[in-house]
Amino acid sequence: MELVPGLFPSNATDYVVSKPPLRFIVLDASWWRDREGNVLSAYDRTKAVGIAIRPEQLDWLRATLAADVRTPTVVLWHSAFYSERGVSSCGYDMGQPLLDKGVMEILATAPNVVATLNGHLHVNACDRYKGIACMQNAAFAEWPNAYSVFRVYPDRIEREVRQVGNRGFVKEGVLPEKALTWMLSVRDGDLSSTVSLSR
Repeated sequence: MELVPGLFPSNATDYVVSKPPLRFIVLDASWWRDREGNVLSAYDRTKAVGIAIRPEQLDWLRATLAADVRTPTVVLWHSAFYSERGVSSCGYDMGQPLLDKGVMEILATAPNVVATLNGHLHVNACDRYKGIACMQNAAFAEWPNAYSVFRVYPDRIEREVRQVGNRGFVKEGVLPEKALTWMLSVRDGDLSSTVSLSR
C-alpha cells in the first residue's frame, strides 16, 4: 500500500473495483493456515499448509456480494478457487481436484458471480463450478511465460492465452522438469474460453 497506494482503494487489501459492465471483488490472499486451521499472518515453513482466508474476510465477502446481486461479478484471489486438475492432454496426472469450499460455496449463492480468476498453480485452465467459470492463469516469469487477454462484451467475456513474444526471455524461464510435464498441460477450453455475463 505504501509503494502503490492507488491500487488499494480506502487503504484496504480486500476491495471492489467497478468497471461496467463488470464488478471485480479482490481478496487478499497473504494469509496462511496451519494444520489445526489457525490463520497465520506470516509464512512459516514449519507450520503453514496452505493459503487461508480470515473469518472477517468471509463476512466482508458475504456483505459485498449481498450489496449488489445484479452486476456481473468476477472475484480475484491468488490461490485456486476451484480446479478440476486430473489428467492433461499430454497424459500428465495433475492430481485430485482442488476446491476452496469456504469461498466457492459463498460465491455460488450469489446469482451474479460469473467468474473467478487466480494464479498460483502455474497452468492455464478454465473449469466450471456451479455455473461459475474458474479461470486459472499460468506463470509469466517462468514457463509457459504466458498471459491472458480478456475482451469484455455486453453479454460475455472472451479469454485468450498468449505466450510472451521474447524467445530469449522464454528460454531463460524454462524449468525443464516442470515445462515438460504439468506446466505444458492443457485441456480443451484452457487456452481460450468464453464466459457468459449471466449464469
